[in-house]
Amino acid sequence: MSELGGVPLAVGAGSLVALAATLAVARRPGTRGDATYPALALSALGVLAAAGGEAWLRPPPGVSGETWAGWALLALGAGLTLWAHRALGANYSPTAEHPDPEAHTLIRHGPYRWLNHPQYVGNVLSLAGLLAALGARWAWLALLPFAAAARWRIAREERWLAARYPERARAVGADPE
Repeated sequence: MSELGGVPLAVGAGSLVALAATLAVARRPGTRGDATYPALALSALGVLAAAGGEAWLRPPPGVSGETWAGWALLALGAGLTLWAHRALGANYSPTAEHPDPEAHTLIRHGPYRWLNHPQYVGNVLSLAGLLAALGARWAWLALLPFAAAARWRIAREERWLAARYPERARAVGADPE
């Protein structure tokens, strides 16, 4: 299969599957009231599948500056994600709304001093680093469903945080209503 036919076809199919799965999860009733977590997971798997498919059909040419920059970006993103997760501690929840609002506290230390959603920033950096390290060309398209799922999740979290912490909403310029 030529690169012009096989790789875009494989990546496009993987991206469409990830997008379709994300939309299906978004429309599914229930999921404990929050479909954003499975949507993020499925769309991240779509990125990994697209990257793997492209690397299988068009193996990376070898180690280059782009490869090393990609691995560094992946490490930076993974480190940021882990740091944010550690800073959250017991406040972490797979749902956008914490299951025990009374036990939830507003985190303002660690990476949350500078970023409102460092875990998602770290996730995007990690995935982008992987794509760069593999020399992906077409798999970048698979990042779009993941970015959409992350944006959806962030909006849902922001609504919950604004209702729970109106002073935070005013501090970051969001309208709590």
